[in-house]
Amino acid sequence: YAIEVAITIDDPGVEEAPGYRASEINKRILATLKKKKIQAALFVCGHRVDHPTGRALLKAWDDSNHWITNHSYSHLNLH
Repeated sequence: YAIEVAITIDDPGVEEAPGYRASEINKRILATLKKKKIQAALFVCGHRVDHPTGRALLKAWDDSNHWITNHSYSHLNLH
């Protein structure tokens, strides 16, 4: 039997902070996906592209042949 699982990652952070390096976390996620031969979909908010780190993150995902999907522009909370 073959088992298929969908892997998605929702709205990745791009801001760097003490103890939280978004760029390093992204590299580790991509390395793990590559090691395990997993293709994933990244659901990203459009406003991430307005930030240089966000553009680099998207390029890394694109260069790794993962899917990049639209998750709205700003991820507004409508409640």
